[in-house]
Amino acid sequence: MKWPNKEDRAKKQVASAARRQQEIAKFGREVAREAFGGKVIAVHERGFVKIGGVFQEGTFERLVAIEASADVGKKSGLGRGVAAAMTMGVNLLGSNKRGDVYLTLVTDSQTYALREAPPTAGNMTRSKKLEAAGNSVLRAGAGTGNRVSSGARKASSGGTGVRERMNELKKLLAEGLITEDEFEQKRKSLLNEL
Repeated sequence: MKWPNKEDRAKKQVASAARRQQEIAKFGREVAREAFGGKVIAVHERGFVKIGGVFQEGTFERLVAIEASADVGKKSGLGRGVAAAMTMGVNLLGSNKRGDVYLTLVTDSQTYALREAPPTAGNMTRSKKLEAAGNSVLRAGAGTGNRVSSGARKASSGGTGVRERMNELKKLLAEGLITEDEFEQKRKSLLNEL
């Protein structure tokens, strides 16, 4: 087996740098990169995402929509008490939270529904960071003509669609599936479409 020499490494580094420059020119600079749900997601400023595994590179796909949500609840006291009696208290060392954190990405070629459990501050922060970065590049792309114009969006959504979506949001809030902050953020987003 021949070990790579300095010249081979230098050639690979130059080729890699050239490839990165081409990617930046075509897809924009990387805005955010996070690991979530067994995938590594990179959001790029021209409205593209690169979704790959931990050991695989992934391909660029145009981002259409992104949403992060969490279903968080506490384990019941009675259930934890019964489990504590059965496990001699060992279960009390674990978290009191149960639920899931979801990240849904819609691209021009595929829909990704990623999930992590149990909900932690870390995975909730990562999902919200990716959502914010994705929505930011989508809004920026809409202003430069890379996306559907806001006028076309208004015409397609119509008042009835917005009303239905607002009722859906109210229902999710009433059921405790979204927080007040998430409701307000989504409500403002819907009203901006009018």
